[in-house]
Amino acid sequence: MMNILLIILTAIFIIESIFEVRYFYQIRTIFNQSGRIEPTKRVQRIVTIETQWSWISWIFLLLLFVLPDVYTAILICVITLKSTNFTTLANMLRKLMKNNKSKEEGVTSLTPSPFLCYTHFC
Repeated sequence: MMNILLIILTAIFIIESIFEVRYFYQIRTIFNQSGRIEPTKRVQRIVTIETQWSWISWIFLLLLFVLPDVYTAILICVITLKSTNFTTLANMLRKLMKNNKSKEEGVTSLTPSPFLCYTHFC
């Protein structure tokens, strides 16, 4: 039963890793199309953390073949949980960047007045 759980969690991790790569590719594409020279600190921090996590998570995944079963179950649970967290973060950042891009393109019906932007921190 434990092996089935580990196989399922490993499959979830691999699927989430594919979505992570896809989301961050889209984030980089949106950023490059925006014409900005330098990313915001938040975007830069998230991309840096995601890149580091990507390497660390694959190293942990390789460790699964070496560690005993007790540690394997704990490690795959932690890897899957963190991967879920980063995938969700990447998806939120991607949506935020898409919304900002549509605002910058001059969608006047959705653009609030400068006064509202100043008072509500748009």
